[in-house]
Amino acid sequence: MLQHEWAGSTGVIPQPHRRPTREITHLRLMNWPGECFNVARLQYHYPELVFLEFINSTSLKSFKGHFSAVNKIEKLIIHGLMSLWELPPEIVMDMPVLRDLDLRGNMLRHIKSSLLTGPRSLEYVYLAGNSWDCSDGGLDWLAMEAENGTIRRKIKDYDELVCHQQLYRGKPLNKVMDIIRTMRQTCPEPCSCTMTHVVFDTAGAVIPLITVDCANRQLENPPSALPPGTTTLRLEGNKLGYGIWMCEVYVSKQGIKRREILFRILWYISIMKRGAPTSARDELLKKAVKRNLSQMMMVNSQRDLPQQEEDQEEPPTEGEEEQDKDTTPTLDWEQVRKNMYQDCVLAQMGISNLKTKADAESDGVTLSSIRAIVHNPQYKTLADLYLDNNSISAVKELEGTEWFSNFRVLSLRGNLLKQIPVYAFDKAFQYNNNIMHVFLGDNPWRCDCHYIPRFQSLLLKYKRVIRDLPDIRSVRYHWGTSAETTM
Repeated sequence: MLQHEWAGSTGVIPQPHRRPTREITHLRLMNWPGECFNVARLQYHYPELVFLEFINSTSLKSFKGHFSAVNKIEKLIIHGLMSLWELPPEIVMDMPVLRDLDLRGNMLRHIKSSLLTGPRSLEYVYLAGNSWDCSDGGLDWLAMEAENGTIRRKIKDYDELVCHQQLYRGKPLNKVMDIIRTMRQTCPEPCSCTMTHVVFDTAGAVIPLITVDCANRQLENPPSALPPGTTTLRLEGNKLGYGIWMCEVYVSKQGIKRREILFRILWYISIMKRGAPTSARDELLKKAVKRNLSQMMMVNSQRDLPQQEEDQEEPPTEGEEEQDKDTTPTLDWEQVRKNMYQDCVLAQMGISNLKTKADAESDGVTLSSIRAIVHNPQYKTLADLYLDNNSISAVKELEGTEWFSNFRVLSLRGNLLKQIPVYAFDKAFQYNNNIMHVFLGDNPWRCDCHYIPRFQSLLLKYKRVIRDLPDIRSVRYHWGTSAETTM
C-alpha cells in the first residue's frame, strides 16, 4: 500500500508518468488552489485509490465529472472547503464500494437525498460543522424521513447538526426537522403552513412559531385542528359567518304567516319523528301542516308578490276552522323566529336532525365561526387572528374567553359587524398584556344614540391599539338610502 500526500500550488493534478499510477491507494489532497476539481481525471490517474481526502481547499467551490462504477474508493473525506455550499449527488452515485462519507467542517447548506441513497454500500455519513439552511426547503426531504429510517441511521452525527441560516440560526437541526414533519402532517386542507421562527423557552425546549394561511380558500368554517405551535391564522377572504348572516336576513324578512307555516311544518316533522301523534294538540298540528303545505309551496315560488297577497291563507274547512279557533295554541313569535334562525343555521351546516343549539353543542356542532376558534383547545397557542373580508356579523362569543384576554392581533375588517359588546372588549383590552393591534374598519356599524357614545369611548380609549380608526364608520339607513359617518 502506498500513501501519497500532495499540497497543491499549481492546480494541476500530479502526473509523474503521465499515465495511471496504480501503486497509490491513499491520497490526501490539501490546499487545492482552484475553484473546480475534476474527479474523473483523478480516478483515471489513480485508479487503485481506496482512501481519498480533500483538506483545507478554501477556494474550491465545485466538482466536475463523477466517479465511475469501476472505482475502488471506500472512504471519502472532504474537510475545510469553506466555499463548498453543495455536493452534487452525481459525483458519488455510482461508487460501488463507498462505505464512509465524511463531509464535516465545510460550508454545506443543504444536500439531496440521492447523495445518501445512491451509493449502494454507504453505511456511515458525517455532516456536522456545516452551515445547514433549515428554512429554504433544501432539507425538507430529511424532515419527512422516519426517525428510524435508513437515511437517519446512516447519519451518525445527526443529533449534532445545527441550523445556521436565517430564521433558525443556532437551533438543533433534528428538532427543527421534527417540527417541520409534524407541521406538514397536521396542516389542514386546503391551507398552507409555514414555520416562521423557532425560539427557546425558559427550560431550553424548542418552541415553533407557525403560520397557517387559509386565506381565500372559500371556507365556511375555520379548520377544526391546527399544527402544534400555531401562532398566526389567516382566514381572510372566506365565507365565515355567511350561512348565519343569510339566516338572519331570511328570518328578518319573513312575514308572520310564513313563519307560522314553517314553524308548524318543523314542529310536525319533529312529531312524526317521535312516532304517531300522541295528543289532540299533535293531531291539530298535523292538520294545520297539511292545510298549509300547498300555501308554503306557493309562497316559495312567488316571493316577489306583495305581502298582503302572501299572507292570504287558503280558507280552512268548516270543521277545522271551529277546531283551530278553540284549541290551536297561541304561538310565541319571538321564539318562532329564534327557532327558524336555529334551524336555518343548522341547515346551512348540513345538519337536518338537530333542533336546538343544545342538541348541536352536545353533538360537537358549533354555530359560530368565532366560537369555533376561541373555544377550540387546538387554538390555544394562537396569538394573531386575521378574519378580514368574511361575513361575520357577531363576536359576542369572545366575551370572557381566555383567548380574548391573551391575543396579540385581531383583525375583523370588512365583515358585517353592526355592534360589539363594548364592555367585554374594554375589559379584555384592559387586562391583556400581549395586545398589539386590533382592526375594526369597513364594517356597517350601528348608528344610534344608545350605542355610538359607548363605542366611540372605547375607540378613543384604545386608539393606540385600534389601528384603523379612519376606516371605522357608522351607517344610517333612511327611506331606502344609506349614509356613512366617521366615528
